[in-house]
Amino acid sequence: VPPRAASPTNAKLAANGSTTVGISWSTPNPDVCHTTPTGYTVTVGDQTRTVSGSFTSAAQVSGLTPNTPYTASITSLPSSTVQPESPATVSFTTTPGSDTTPPTKPVILSAGHTDPAGNTTVTWSPSTDDTGVVAYDVHAGTLASAPIATVAGIATSVSAHVGVITSGGTQVWVVARDADGNATASDPVGVNTCGMLPSGTLSVDSSTATGVTSTGATVSWTAAGQPGCRPALDHWLVQRSSGAGAPVAVGTIPAGQTTIAASGLTPATTYTFTITGVLADGSTTDPSAASTLTVVTLPDTSGPTTYGFIAAGSATLKNLVKGSVPLSGVFNTTAASDGSFTGQLGLAPATASLKALGFLPVTATVSFVSVGDVTGTSTATSLSAVANERIKLPSIKSFGIQLAGGASCQATQVSKIALSSTGAFTWATGGSVAGTFSISNLSGCGALNGIVSSLTAGGGNAIALTLRPTATPPAPTV
Repeated sequence: VPPRAASPTNAKLAANGSTTVGISWSTPNPDVCHTTPTGYTVTVGDQTRTVSGSFTSAAQVSGLTPNTPYTASITSLPSSTVQPESPATVSFTTTPGSDTTPPTKPVILSAGHTDPAGNTTVTWSPSTDDTGVVAYDVHAGTLASAPIATVAGIATSVSAHVGVITSGGTQVWVVARDADGNATASDPVGVNTCGMLPSGTLSVDSSTATGVTSTGATVSWTAAGQPGCRPALDHWLVQRSSGAGAPVAVGTIPAGQTTIAASGLTPATTYTFTITGVLADGSTTDPSAASTLTVVTLPDTSGPTTYGFIAAGSATLKNLVKGSVPLSGVFNTTAASDGSFTGQLGLAPATASLKALGFLPVTATVSFVSVGDVTGTSTATSLSAVANERIKLPSIKSFGIQLAGGASCQATQVSKIALSSTGAFTWATGGSVAGTFSISNLSGCGALNGIVSSLTAGGGNAIALTLRPTATPPAPTV
């Protein structure tokens, strides 16, 4: 069975008169078996009224006999001869009197721009009538034209199809009707149809940068035009780039704001800021000459800054000798304005209780001795560094018996330890860093050097340090 027009429901007598009545109903929703109606047929006795438009939900029927019972029947269009839908019905009796006083004039409150399909919402203040308003008709173009929508007399708004007009606007009227055929029209109100508005005329009209420093700037702009038939502006997206680098988001700004502060910039660097309006459907505003802005940050004249930290943490050995080595010491660094830094990491020798081969208890003294400076880079919230450490084992005991060690017992190669912050890190508040490292073969550890070396050498060892800032750089740990 092909889909049929869905049936209306909730038929009501909107207004009663002696020869004319107003009938209203609820418009249906389409589904898999039913289509949206193109109109409705209202039958009362031997009188039939056909109204068009899926938005229409009321009709006036005249030519009735006073003080007479009737049943109104409302069916959807197009009608179907195959399994026709049941009509909506309502029974009533016409009044015995007659009325010649028209309703008061309705006043249109709003009738804005149409959407791309040519639809708009018209709202009005209600009319009054001594017998009741039967219905409101909405006309477009001319008052003499057929209504584009009809609603019950209790309604004060309707969505109506004005149409897509490519130039100029149009006018709409609302006509209030009572049950005896008396009618009063509102004054016309103009409607800008979507087709007359250029698509995507909203753009950035001007842009400026103020408060430029070595690391920041405030970017402001003004917008011109309007989205036209396109959805409303949702927010602004501001991005920056320098050189051949990919754009980086500075932030998003609500539609009603046009200023954003950019921070974390590099001194003496040329940046290009791009300002884009993002509409409600995800599309963007048209680019303009003012939607890109060049900003050159000032040179940094502050010089490097020195910071000091207390370091505490542990190193975890994960080869044939396993266990945790407690670490403590200091970290002093000198940071440049571009984020680079050099520093000195001093960790005190530590004694650790370890396990060899998973069962043999070993007590070892472990030293991390820095070879050269720690170097790295930092951002506003992160740190990465490389520390070169010579690992020494001056004492290795089991059950109190010295197995290996000595002043020259150490790894044959320097361990390169890459450290990165594990959360937010700033020079002012410090933070935590972590990394992994390898231990090379040992030398100078005595008669059992080969055995001890085979137990300790290998990769995958972990190190984690918490760096707590101090008021003045601490003295290096010896």
